[in-house]
Amino acid sequence: MRKLLHGAAAISIVLLLSAPCRARSDFAVSLIMPPNVALKTLGRGVGLVFANEDGLTFYTYDRDTVPGVSSCTGECAKSWDPVAAGPDARPFGEWSLVKNETGAAQWAFRNKPLYISKKFFTPGFNGEPVETIPRTLENDWHFATFDLGIERPDGIRVSEIANSGGIALANEKGMPLYTFDGNPFRDKTACVSGPCVNHWIPVQAPQLANAIGDFSVADRDDGVSQWAYKGHPLFVFDGDTQPGDAAGSAVDKRWKVVLLRKYFLPPGVTIRRNHFDGYNLATDSGMTIYQRDRVRQVNGGHSLREGSRGTADTGKLLGTAGCIDECLREWRPLKAPANAQRSGLWSIAIREDGTRQWVYRNFALYTFVGDTKPGDMNGNDIYEMTGRWMGKPDRFIEAELRPFTLDKPFVQFTGAPGLFWHAVLP
Repeated sequence: MRKLLHGAAAISIVLLLSAPCRARSDFAVSLIMPPNVALKTLGRGVGLVFANEDGLTFYTYDRDTVPGVSSCTGECAKSWDPVAAGPDARPFGEWSLVKNETGAAQWAFRNKPLYISKKFFTPGFNGEPVETIPRTLENDWHFATFDLGIERPDGIRVSEIANSGGIALANEKGMPLYTFDGNPFRDKTACVSGPCVNHWIPVQAPQLANAIGDFSVADRDDGVSQWAYKGHPLFVFDGDTQPGDAAGSAVDKRWKVVLLRKYFLPPGVTIRRNHFDGYNLATDSGMTIYQRDRVRQVNGGHSLREGSRGTADTGKLLGTAGCIDECLREWRPLKAPANAQRSGLWSIAIREDGTRQWVYRNFALYTFVGDTKPGDMNGNDIYEMTGRWMGKPDRFIEAELRPFTLDKPFVQFTGAPGLFWHAVLP
């Protein structure tokens, strides 16, 4: 086996691989799910679970033992709703269809029908319904977890890395793992001076570790055994400080997060690292993409590193009506092509003039005419205070003030009435 190099040569290429490397290290394939199905991360070691576009968790039922049949009927069906499939839905991949007791089609993953709880809700601020995730479930019920089913060593897990646009390998702290996409025996990375030197840390394997699945052990000259995935040694970047970060890719594009599944992104849309050390959606030309949101008493912070994504119900409430008439002089709808289809968290709205507009997490998307060059974020945190106290009409306040119901769970008005623009987080 070819050994790693010592000294200046090793520093100049950051850390060398122990064997000749393949030309590319792009392992990801597209993640395809039904249009009303998304993913979210639950804590307490649960990990990735299926949910709907509003973030409500999906569950499975142990008593569903016959493929193609849902056994949650009668009293059970009073507490659990099936995850409905549309009339034109067709099975694909690991996704199949079952019939519930009403005869309607219901989605199943790996032959397990999926459900939404009717009972895991509690009133939140001003009474709006909030899903309550139980610490333990009834014996027959489980979270509908997403697991790629790959064999992997202890200390390496599969995790959502939203800022890289998919599901990737990560360490036990949730930091993404990287490989170097190039020939380490000839190429130098851009990170050869300044604070980046030697900030790539090998993912260590036990001295007596054996290969497992697609993971093997790479020997290094410094005596450290290092895990490799499909022949590519694995690293973490110490510039990643919290789960979901992917700062290493911005240091040198040849350092790749080990993505296993890629989320859908419409053509012309990308994830961009911004000058706030955060991430936002942008066009391929680098122009920031925005959403118009509702001012809330608690909005999750407006930091561009850990800011608010807005609530799905607010996005539904505003729709394309959040920017009409005079608003369209400065804010341009992000157009969707005629053949575009919804996928994952992405859908399409039809504006009054017939224009098709991209919608992400239920929010209609726009660009700002005040941004003149790639990376500009001049439209971020622009506020318009509304309501009778502000001397301006508020088209949405009546809908917010009505009593909530679980079938129409719009968040009620909880702060100074107004709207504001912010960059869209992945």
